[in-house]
Amino acid sequence: MSDVIAAESTRFGKLEIPASKVIRLQGGLLGFPNSQRFALLDHDKDSPFKWLQSLDEGELAVPVCDPRVFFPEYHIRIKRDELATLRVKSAEELVILVVLNLRADPADMTANLQGPIIIHAERLIGRQVVLKDAPFSTRHPLFPGLKKQAHEGSG
Repeated sequence: MSDVIAAESTRFGKLEIPASKVIRLQGGLLGFPNSQRFALLDHDKDSPFKWLQSLDEGELAVPVCDPRVFFPEYHIRIKRDELATLRVKSAEELVILVVLNLRADPADMTANLQGPIIIHAERLIGRQVVLKDAPFSTRHPLFPGLKKQAHEGSG
């Protein structure tokens, strides 16, 4: 039974994740260096949103998504040494996720496009990187059109 990782989560309760599905983030998430083992859980079956649940700290679960679902033009440059630590040979081997800031009003939801999480799709090792000279923000509106429509509708 050692090929299953059991963890307790405040959001999802008891989890049993196959060891082959555990994502290992080198250095953890920004602000959470002690959480290095994660599971990627669906929010809903057909939703682009997922949860990155720490298997080391049960109270840590962050909403994430593939940024290209909402921002097709989102392209990042990653330093070779950062890719080398993940043993990545080509961009096609990467899964890119961004952390979301959820709000009750979807018009206020944002994505951290400046700190993407890059994961080797097969090896399931990854890291969060900070894009220092990129034109992205840490609170990029996920649905900018919703805010605009709300303002136009109230005027």
